[in-house]
Amino acid sequence: MKADAAVTPERFEARACARPYIALGIIFGFLFAFGIWQATVPGGDWRITCITGATLFLTMLWLATLRIQYSEGQLSYRSLFVGTRSTSISDIESAETRVVSSAKGSRRLLFIYAHPEKAQRPIRINVALFSKEDMGQLFDLLGPKFKGPRTIGVYTDETA
Repeated sequence: MKADAAVTPERFEARACARPYIALGIIFGFLFAFGIWQATVPGGDWRITCITGATLFLTMLWLATLRIQYSEGQLSYRSLFVGTRSTSISDIESAETRVVSSAKGSRRLLFIYAHPEKAQRPIRINVALFSKEDMGQLFDLLGPKFKGPRTIGVYTDETA
């Protein structure tokens, strides 16, 4: 489906793709395995194992709860730590992707802005957590409200 198409899907659902599960699973899984090994040596401490295990579990739970849904004119974004943010497609004024830098690094976010009279904070979605195909469908769904390039990469010109 292209951005100029007049037809919008009746229902759309996107979940975190395999890439973040694999990358974060390897990182925190390695730390958890190291914690288990460290706890089994003489003088070892199980607290490190518990902390790294809880971190691995919360990371996978967070990824499992990430969801973008569109149904009956309502667009919703759900995350474990943010909760559910919803808006009607007709209430969206504009949408854009931007690279946001913080102490944790740079990431590309999709900002969805509601009309000012709705007094809603923008919905912020980390596009790297979703597949390129899902982001392309979401960009198509936002259609003419989407401003700027449809890039999804942080350090590349990768487009959806």
